[in-house]
Amino acid sequence: MAGEKTGVDVLISVDEAVIGGQRGATLNREVNTIDATHKQVAGWGYSIAGQGSWSIDTDGVLLADDSALDTLEEAFENKEAVKVTWTNPSGKSYTGDAILTSYPIEAPMDDVMTYSMSFQGQGKYEKVDETAGA
Repeated sequence: MAGEKTGVDVLISVDEAVIGGQRGATLNREVNTIDATHKQVAGWGYSIAGQGSWSIDTDGVLLADDSALDTLEEAFENKEAVKVTWTNPSGKSYTGDAILTSYPIEAPMDDVMTYSMSFQGQGKYEKVDETAGA
Protein backbone atom coordinates (compact mmCIF):
# COMPACT_ATOMS: atom_id res chain seq x y z
CA MET A 1 0.00 0.00 0.00
CA ALA A 2 1.19 3.51 -0.72
CA GLY A 3 1.55 6.03 2.05
CA GLU A 4 3.05 3.83 4.78
CA LYS A 5 5.52 5.58 7.00
CA THR A 6 8.64 4.12 8.55
CA GLY A 7 10.50 5.44 11.54
CA VAL A 8 13.95 5.03 10.06
CA ASP A 9 14.22 8.73 9.15
CA VAL A 10 12.69 10.17 12.34
CA LEU A 11 15.43 12.01 14.22
CA ILE A 12 15.69 13.57 17.65
CA SER A 13 17.98 16.51 18.18
CA VAL A 14 19.02 18.55 21.16
CA ASP A 15 19.90 22.23 20.80
CA GLU A 16 19.75 21.64 17.01
CA ALA A 17 22.37 18.82 17.02
CA VAL A 18 21.10 15.37 16.04
CA ILE A 19 21.65 12.78 18.77
CA GLY A 20 23.95 10.19 17.23
CA GLY A 21 23.45 6.43 17.08
CA GLN A 22 19.66 6.56 17.33
CA ARG A 23 17.55 3.47 16.92
CA GLY A 24 14.18 4.36 18.43
CA ALA A 25 12.21 7.61 18.63
CA THR A 26 8.89 8.01 20.45
CA LEU A 27 6.84 11.18 20.82
CA ASN A 28 4.37 10.79 23.68
CA ARG A 29 1.41 13.21 23.94
CA GLU A 30 -1.26 13.04 26.61
CA VAL A 31 -4.20 15.03 27.91
CA ASN A 32 -5.55 14.36 31.40
CA THR A 33 -9.29 14.32 31.79
CA ILE A 34 -11.41 16.04 34.40
CA ASP A 35 -14.58 14.34 35.58
CA ALA A 36 -17.46 16.71 34.84
CA THR A 37 -20.25 14.17 35.27
CA HIS A 38 -23.63 15.66 36.23
CA LYS A 39 -27.23 14.48 36.43
CA GLN A 40 -28.21 15.69 32.95
CA VAL A 41 -25.91 13.15 31.24
CA ALA A 42 -28.39 10.38 32.17
CA GLY A 43 -26.10 8.16 34.20
CA TRP A 44 -23.12 8.32 31.87
CA GLY A 45 -19.67 9.61 32.74
CA TYR A 46 -18.73 12.94 31.21
CA SER A 47 -15.17 14.27 30.99
CA ILE A 48 -13.53 17.41 29.73
CA ALA A 49 -9.96 17.89 28.61
CA GLY A 50 -7.56 18.97 31.33
CA GLN A 51 -3.84 19.52 31.46
CA GLY A 52 -1.68 18.31 28.58
CA SER A 53 1.84 16.91 28.67
CA TRP A 54 4.41 15.55 26.28
CA SER A 55 7.63 13.58 26.42
CA ILE A 56 10.15 12.03 24.06
CA ASP A 57 11.92 8.67 24.43
CA THR A 58 14.87 7.47 22.39
CA ASP A 59 17.55 4.82 22.48
CA GLY A 60 20.59 4.01 20.43
CA VAL A 61 24.19 2.95 20.07
CA LEU A 62 26.62 4.97 22.16
CA LEU A 63 29.05 6.71 19.79
CA ALA A 64 32.56 7.67 20.89
CA ASP A 65 32.42 11.26 19.60
CA ASP A 66 28.99 12.89 19.63
CA SER A 67 28.51 16.53 20.61
CA ALA A 68 24.78 16.06 21.31
CA LEU A 69 25.51 13.25 23.79
CA ASP A 70 28.14 15.46 25.44
CA THR A 71 25.57 18.27 25.75
CA LEU A 72 23.04 15.86 27.24
CA GLU A 73 25.55 14.44 29.72
CA GLU A 74 26.25 17.94 31.02
CA ALA A 75 22.56 18.95 31.10
CA PHE A 76 21.66 15.77 32.99
CA GLU A 77 24.37 16.26 35.60
CA ASN A 78 23.41 19.93 36.06
CA LYS A 79 19.63 19.27 35.97
CA GLU A 80 19.19 21.78 33.13
CA ALA A 81 16.52 21.89 30.45
CA VAL A 82 17.47 21.46 26.79
CA LYS A 83 15.63 22.24 23.57
CA VAL A 84 14.64 18.89 22.12
CA THR A 85 13.13 18.31 18.67
CA TRP A 86 11.43 15.24 17.19
CA THR A 87 11.58 15.53 13.39
CA ASN A 88 9.55 13.49 10.93
CA PRO A 89 10.86 13.36 7.33
CA SER A 90 7.38 14.28 6.10
CA GLY A 91 8.10 17.84 7.26
CA LYS A 92 6.46 17.85 10.69
CA SER A 93 8.48 18.50 13.81
CA TYR A 94 7.74 18.99 17.49
CA THR A 95 10.10 21.03 19.61
CA GLY A 96 10.24 22.43 23.11
CA ASP A 97 12.18 22.73 26.33
CA ALA A 98 12.50 19.47 28.24
CA ILE A 99 14.29 17.88 31.16
CA LEU A 100 16.29 14.70 30.58
CA THR A 101 14.72 12.54 33.30
CA SER A 102 16.35 9.19 32.58
CA TYR A 103 19.70 8.40 30.90
CA PRO A 104 20.91 4.82 31.49
CA ILE A 105 23.92 3.49 29.59
CA GLU A 106 24.29 -0.25 29.04
CA ALA A 107 27.61 -2.00 28.43
CA PRO A 108 27.05 -5.71 27.71
CA MET A 109 30.15 -7.85 27.36
CA ASP A 110 29.17 -9.24 23.95
CA ASP A 111 27.50 -6.26 22.27
CA VAL A 112 27.82 -2.54 21.59
CA MET A 113 27.26 0.02 24.35
CA THR A 114 23.81 1.57 24.20
CA TYR A 115 21.86 4.40 25.80
CA SER A 116 18.23 5.19 26.39
CA MET A 117 16.75 8.58 27.26
CA SER A 118 13.49 10.05 28.43
CA PHE A 119 12.73 13.76 28.11
CA GLN A 120 9.81 15.38 29.95
CA GLY A 121 8.47 18.50 28.23
CA GLN A 122 8.13 21.84 29.98
CA GLY A 123 4.98 23.62 28.83
CA LYS A 124 3.52 23.16 25.36
CA TYR A 125 5.64 21.99 22.44
CA GLU A 126 5.79 23.93 19.19
CA LYS A 127 4.57 22.08 16.12
CA VAL A 128 6.10 23.02 12.78
CA ASP A 129 4.56 21.68 9.58
CA GLU A 130 6.76 22.48 6.58
CA THR A 131 4.22 20.76 4.30
CA ALA A 132 1.42 23.22 5.16
CA GLY A 133 0.64 25.44 2.23
CA ALA A 134 2.80 23.40 -0.12
